[in-house]
Amino acid sequence: MSVSLEIGILQLEPGWRIALDQLGVAYRQIEQIDGVSPASHAVVIVNRALSLSEYRMLEKYLREGGALLDTTAFFSKWDSSRPGKRYCRSIFPTPEDAPLIGAVDVLDVYSTVATLKGGQYLQNTVDFCPLQKGWLGFMGFDVNKLMLNTDNVRKQFYADTPRYPNEIVARVSKGALLQVLRSVLQRLFFLRGLPFVFLWGFPNNAENIFIYRIDSDNGTPEQVDALFLLAGKHNIKTTWFLHGKAHDGWVNRFRPYQEQGHELAIHGYYHFTSASLKENRENMARCKSLLDAQQLAYRGFATPYGFWNPALARAAEKEGFLYSSEFSLAYDTCPFFPFVENDFSPVLQIPVHPVCIGSLHHARASETEMIRYFTDIIQAKMSLQQPIILYDHPGHTCVSVLEALFQHINRLNLPNLTMGEYADWWRSRARTSFRAKVDGCVVKIDFGKTSPGVSVAIVKDTGHYLLIDHSGSHSLSEGCWRRIPTATIPPLEERRSLRRFNPRLLLHSVLAAYW
Repeated sequence: MSVSLEIGILQLEPGWRIALDQLGVAYRQIEQIDGVSPASHAVVIVNRALSLSEYRMLEKYLREGGALLDTTAFFSKWDSSRPGKRYCRSIFPTPEDAPLIGAVDVLDVYSTVATLKGGQYLQNTVDFCPLQKGWLGFMGFDVNKLMLNTDNVRKQFYADTPRYPNEIVARVSKGALLQVLRSVLQRLFFLRGLPFVFLWGFPNNAENIFIYRIDSDNGTPEQVDALFLLAGKHNIKTTWFLHGKAHDGWVNRFRPYQEQGHELAIHGYYHFTSASLKENRENMARCKSLLDAQQLAYRGFATPYGFWNPALARAAEKEGFLYSSEFSLAYDTCPFFPFVENDFSPVLQIPVHPVCIGSLHHARASETEMIRYFTDIIQAKMSLQQPIILYDHPGHTCVSVLEALFQHINRLNLPNLTMGEYADWWRSRARTSFRAKVDGCVVKIDFGKTSPGVSVAIVKDTGHYLLIDHSGSHSLSEGCWRRIPTATIPPLEERRSLRRFNPRLLLHSVLAAYW
């Protein structure tokens, strides 16, 4: 029997749309539940209240062999004694969680979560239950609310250093949440005996990509030249967000580097972020004018200190930027189009890893410890299939760290892109659509809208995937199957210590506000 690999969702809220688009799965909102069958939908996401008749139709779908991902509405009717609620700041995955979610070290939610008595994973927030021929999956997170959360907080990040590095970042760890969602959906596909199919997150069948973002904050001509020359020595392209005031009078020094393939972007003329649309636009426009006067091209923007707010997002939109990058909105996750004031922004958000060499310096890390830190981060991102996007500033002297980092990237043979190049490709991916069906050991892929360099990934177990870039039938027993890299996470007690009260974080925030 032929089975569609499409996911159905009862209510396509904006947060769910962001997550499903990031994952790249084929999905559609279900208008009429009575048309749902195990052959028409691989998984149905239940994310709204159900009438009694809707519950009975979905129960029939389950008993006949379907799979549900429920966020409490179905479970509340099926077994009302099991769902509960509690407030949760952070969840620290245990070794028992690792087979499901991989190398996720911390899941920060800072919200009320739903739990199941006896739930198997993530402190009772995730579980899987058989129901005759079907499977009922439970995930107790309000995905819509969490994906739309724009709060920020200063967090510590694990590193084997004298102190933990820290940064003001998004309160909700959206990348970890996305990995949990991917893992739960994938498990439900596997429980049904189906392959998990989605748009691959990297161009031209690459295993991953490497982007090096540099915020030029007060960099001197000598520091700028040194960093460009070091990157050029290792054939690494970089993306520079220019602090206009710091380079006023010598911004043309960046011209030969742009001609060599490096990208220039806007960081604002003044190094500040405002809650005012007008002030943000003026700050962006003055920096743009500085580059325009020298006929230097730019398409992206990153706000100073990574601070995001709706006024900043609207300013970036009105100033015509292709993309933006703010880790107080999201970090360590895939690109997405933010939902701002009840509408999707056309400015693509490209998250980065928020810990830089400067952060590690404040944590009193040695250069050897810095190298180990970045090597571990790269391995974790390879395992989680997150893009490797690191950031830096030109003011440090840790040349050996950059030498080791660039050499490691070259050994991995990963494509090195600018942020603008990845933004172009991701927008092409967003325009790509596909349908997939499986019949026995054969998967049929039908690309509706295709884009160059965009592939579909087929995962048939937790360790291997196959990339397909054309329509047709593909055997699950043939092809060039690749192994998904693995990574280890720090010991549980050390990860728990990351979210314990630390007065240094408060002091760091106070000092950062005035110096």
